Amino acid sequence: MKNYDFILAIDPSGSFYEGKGTTGWCVFNCLDDVVSISDYICAKSFGTMEQYWDAHIQLIARMHAKYKDKLIVVMEDYVLYAHKAKAQINSHLETPKLIGVLQHYCWSKNIPYRMQLATEVKSRWKDHILHYYKYLAKRGKSYVLPLKPKVNLLEHQRDAIRHAVHFAKFKNRRSKQ
Repeated sequence: MKNYDFILAIDPSGSFYEGKGTTGWCVFNCLDDVVSISDYICAKSFGTMEQYWDAHIQLIARMHAKYKDKLIVVMEDYVLYAHKAKAQINSHLETPKLIGVLQHYCWSKNIPYRMQLATEVKSRWKDHILHYYKYLAKRGKSYVLPLKPKVNLLEHQRDAIRHAVHFAKFKNRRSKQ
């Protein structure tokens, strides 16, 4: 596997109709071992589901144009866990649809990407561990980026950071160990 200098990590939420989702994302700089950017895409900012999906595509396109072949996209994969199956009865499964759109876009543009399970990263990289390793800073009861201490991070942003750090530490040898 190729080593990457930058990771665009995405914690997708496709819930446009089912609760107005929020996708967290970040760019992890493997050379400096820091999260350089973190933000989110909020479904309620868009008039249609397809516009919301397109905002994700535009994010990937912008980051790929900026970092070129030094970037990999890492996304949370969708798995229907048995303990959550009943909650998905009659669901339109918007999140896996969004993930499929993003996978197809990356494939069609020859942008490298990898999928990771939420269980793979959430159990390993809890907030207090990210804080201990200085990927997050504490501000009152909230977490912020050390480089941007005035902006509180949403849960989905922190989940994107978990994906980035996990990939950097265990799957990308370019990162500092």
